[in-house]
Amino acid sequence: MARLTLPAGLASVVTAARPPAPPAPAWSLFPNPARDQATLQLAAPLPAGAALCLYSPLGQRVRRVVLPRTGAPVLPLAGLPAGAYLARLLGPDGRPLGPARRLLLLP
Repeated sequence: MARLTLPAGLASVVTAARPPAPPAPAWSLFPNPARDQATLQLAAPLPAGAALCLYSPLGQRVRRVVLPRTGAPVLPLAGLPAGAYLARLLGPDGRPLGPARRLLLLP
């Protein structure tokens, strides 16, 4: 085990840490599977500027909807091919707000 010796006059070491992330909001998309649109159901208000992004199986972003803080916003799905997609809530800084959800799009 290595031992760290501090120079004379240095009484302590200060480290920087990122503040803890706020708890992830509970949310779901319905109906799932969906056809032309899916509705986002939120258990708590979102931060201003939050967005819902939908990603293709190849990881390409195919939809981005800026969300109101409350309510049940609708995610338009028309024009997308049938298949499995990944939906992710993003904060105003672009970081994920909790885990992503799968969404199945029917023809």
